[in-house]
Amino acid sequence: MMEMTRETAEQSLRDIEEARRKTRFDADWGGGDLMMILWGAVWTFAFLGSHYDPEKAGIFWMIGDALGVIGTWAIIYQVNQRVQSQEGQRIGIFWFLLFVFIFLELAVMHPWDPIQMNAFICLQVMLAIVVMGLWLEVMGMLLFAGVVTAFILVGYFLMGSYYNLWMACTGGGAFLGTGLYARYRLRRS
Repeated sequence: MMEMTRETAEQSLRDIEEARRKTRFDADWGGGDLMMILWGAVWTFAFLGSHYDPEKAGIFWMIGDALGVIGTWAIIYQVNQRVQSQEGQRIGIFWFLLFVFIFLELAVMHPWDPIQMNAFICLQVMLAIVVMGLWLEVMGMLLFAGVVTAFILVGYFLMGSYYNLWMACTGGGAFLGTGLYARYRLRRS
């Protein structure tokens, strides 16, 4: 039997703590870095398409959202192979129900202005991110949602016909930048 020295025991404890920290960080993000990058690309694509060809804005958003949903499910599947979480299922149901309610709210409000409808949907997504941040105790999500909410409001109230271009740069950029930063942090940990 091998005898453990003080140094070996301390190194083992450091290794255990490092493994715990990495597992916790990976579980906390749960593919969130990849989802942020994915949805940043979707927002950038759909907002740019909507700006340069407003008549086809709905098509750009349908394509972007379809790719985003498929990509999100692929990321979730990949993460679930590594980390099992009961919260994951509730989070998926939460996002599904959020969009059910958004469509119901739009049916009741029936906004005809596409920019108004888009700003409403984006604000609901930011509200969901705030709720998720509180639920999961990830305060960075609150900061992210607060910043993007400010971008949405500035775009809606001040940018006029440049709203979509503004949102492609600021909203899409915020998702992409946050996702890339998180990815960088994950790689370094």
